Amino acid sequence: MGRHEEPLPDRAGGTFWGTARRLTRLPNAFLLMLLAIVIGLAIVAVVVQNAYGDFWGALVSAGLAPFVASMLLRGKLRRRDTRPR
Repeated sequence: MGRHEEPLPDRAGGTFWGTARRLTRLPNAFLLMLLAIVIGLAIVAVVVQNAYGDFWGALVSAGLAPFVASMLLRGKLRRRDTRPR
């Protein structure tokens, strides 16, 4: 494979550590906002669990929180992605 065919160094490659490297390059304000959203969703999950039962609390914590966090990260990482399409 020639040098022009090598993957770009900024690309995560789909691995856990590659994605972690890209996350550390994001602005601190975005990471703090993401942390605040995840903590807020955890509080909502506890409140829902106390009010409606374990099933609904687990649904919020295991279903809704990762979905919201992944949507935010995908949107932010797509905007930072400079690879030609």
